[in-house]
Amino acid sequence: MFGAKITGGGNGGTVAVLATSGAEARVRDVAARYGAETGRDTTVFTTSGPGAAETGVLLLEP
Repeated sequence: MFGAKITGGGNGGTVAVLATSGAEARVRDVAARYGAETGRDTTVFTTSGPGAAETGVLLLEP
């Protein structure tokens, strides 16, 4: 699992997490705990956005 804080996007804070699908439950747990502790809304996206179709998608397989 890899993560990075994205800055300069103007949305108040975004974290990108790259992991296997098996890590989704853990990522959702961390997001829920963050929301509970800060009172801020959290959203977890598990798929590519529509912009990926325009710029191309690179599928990495082990």
